Amino acid sequence: MGFIRDFFVRRQIKLAGYKGERHSVPLCDAKRCIVLLDVEDAETDACLTRLKVFLNGKGIEFKPFFLDMGKHGKDDIITTAVKTTILKRNLPLSGTLPKEIVAELQADSAEIYICLVDNSLPVTRCFNGIAPAPFCVGIADYDGSPFSMVFKGSAEEHIQVNFHDCAKRLESILDYLEMVV
Repeated sequence: MGFIRDFFVRRQIKLAGYKGERHSVPLCDAKRCIVLLDVEDAETDACLTRLKVFLNGKGIEFKPFFLDMGKHGKDDIITTAVKTTILKRNLPLSGTLPKEIVAELQADSAEIYICLVDNSLPVTRCFNGIAPAPFCVGIADYDGSPFSMVFKGSAEEHIQVNFHDCAKRLESILDYLEMVV
């Protein structure tokens, strides 16, 4: 990441980032969960369905956010929830989060945050730093990440599958949440 983009990422996280302490949260005490999904991943729909079943079964309300870094024209139809979809065309030049998404995240009171995006783009790093949850789980680790726990796949899986294999890692996350948190 370039020096200038890194500066803007650090600045946005410093100004709007989560100020609380990160720690584990018992699943029985969790009321809300935020999830960040990559729409370019082939398994996004399967993950979304699995999350709905699991979290609703535990009485946890969840709010999905979608990251769409594809090129779309102004007339293209977006199939995800428009309000919670982060489109490449709506990002500032610095690559950080739009103000509307920052405001929506800051207004949320989730206890758990699950990131199923396998990259460390500036927008992803900002989202991870601002997500208002004390317990954060991700599938990609990077320097300075806020995750309490990371579920990485092996390099062989990436070559073999050509996708992030999010559904498999999501199952690991959900199994682990039931056992430990």
